[in-house]
Amino acid sequence: MLPSGRTPSGHVACAPVHLAPLDCKCGNPHARWILVEQATHYRVAPKVSAELSRRQVGQEAWIKDLSWSTQLRLSHRFSMLKKRQLHHNKIKVSIARELVGFLWELGTRIEAAKAKP
Repeated sequence: MLPSGRTPSGHVACAPVHLAPLDCKCGNPHARWILVEQATHYRVAPKVSAELSRRQVGQEAWIKDLSWSTQLRLSHRFSMLKKRQLHHNKIKVSIARELVGFLWELGTRIEAAKAKP
């Protein structure tokens, strides 16, 4: 089980992984709460503030590119779901699910970079 409470399933190694929904009550409730709260921030247009620029000094370029593209994608997705007049909680959970995917990708890339000699 992942820390967010999502559990991979599947019978064949090459089959796509299906995850349990984020809105179920399994896993760490604090991690779920943080993800949903974080998803709320994607309702505004993305920008790089002066504080964020200071925090990004020294980060690798691929990390900044990945995070910026994710921020653009999730902000656009939030606005598209809002235009469809979905309930705000459904929108936040949907964005939180995609945010978990971003965190997974970031983690696997960092692990792969550390594994290289």
